[in-house]
Amino acid sequence: MLFDCQHCEFEKEVSDKYAGKKVKCPKCGELNLLAGKIIGTTEVQTSKSDQVIHTNDENVYSLSDFLDKHKEKKSSKKFELESDRILELRAEDGVWIKSGSMISYKGDVEFVREKILQFGIKKLLKEFISTEGSRLTKASGSGSVFVADSGKKITLLKLKNETIIVNGNDILAFEKGIKWDIEMMKGLGAIVSSGLFNMKLSGSGYVAISTHYDPLVLEVGGKHKITTDPHATVAWSGGVSPSFKSQFQKKTFLGRGSGDTIQMSFSGKGFVVVQPYEEKGVGTKPATTNAPPAVAVVVIFFMITFYSVFNFKAQVRNPANVDSTRGEIMSTQLEIKQLDTLIKEKGTQVTDAERNKLRSLKKRLRELEIQ
Repeated sequence: MLFDCQHCEFEKEVSDKYAGKKVKCPKCGELNLLAGKIIGTTEVQTSKSDQVIHTNDENVYSLSDFLDKHKEKKSSKKFELESDRILELRAEDGVWIKSGSMISYKGDVEFVREKILQFGIKKLLKEFISTEGSRLTKASGSGSVFVADSGKKITLLKLKNETIIVNGNDILAFEKGIKWDIEMMKGLGAIVSSGLFNMKLSGSGYVAISTHYDPLVLEVGGKHKITTDPHATVAWSGGVSPSFKSQFQKKTFLGRGSGDTIQMSFSGKGFVVVQPYEEKGVGTKPATTNAPPAVAVVVIFFMITFYSVFNFKAQVRNPANVDSTRGEIMSTQLEIKQLDTLIKEKGTQVTDAERNKLRSLKKRLRELEIQ
């Protein structure tokens, strides 16, 4: 039978099995009723090479239709969502991505994991003892990088001289110009819920976060106080201050508690983002990067020692400065001896200025001898 669109006059021979159905025109998208009893709804679709008809209840595509539906988007944006779960990044200016999140790239792109002391010893120590999965890799070059996070849904944010704090496990990517730091949370609740550390991002540029399913944004500062489950909390704005609270009861120790004994409470003005999923493993790094506690303590001790040794004052390491210090010590000792003799000769006639000068010289001598 003949399919004849009443809206755009598109025509095509179709199978008799579509008689009595509402058929969607592949050209204008309008529905048309073919002669006969209505028994369902069918969609007519065409490809570039040939015209193919299939029904809505069949997830079957021709090869050309499949390519058209899932092909890469052509865009010049720095951050472009290819789908809800795949993000494309332009690498020309450099971009930070979550380590292990790259699924593909095109062009000439180099991936460099952050160097040990690239951001200073303080940030390194915080990251090392952090239980968040916040290891970063820098991607740069002439091309694009496609990233994903275990099938989680990706949300793009555009900061404009703003600050947001994100769970380290939920950071997927951010622009090179964004300033970041690892922020430590205080309280026993933070330790129990494995939420001691989060990533603080500030400045202007794109930030990509990942969540399990669609996130929910709650306004903080309204009539009611906002309280969340730490394992379901994804991020919050810079104007918000979180704190941990516990609801331990006798029932908790008897195994009859609600299971939500540790909670996060937010104050201030801003928002908090939660997801409909509790990441019980949040705060746990992969086994390949998570050192045992004893080893961690030893490594941190040697790192601090290493940092201290290489930050001694230059005069300790420089022979010329050592000779200069020795000369000043001898000169000070001689001056103290002369002033001490003078004070003894004057007896009761010695002035306060002379006494103070002697004390100052002796103090300076002690300082020089310590160096």
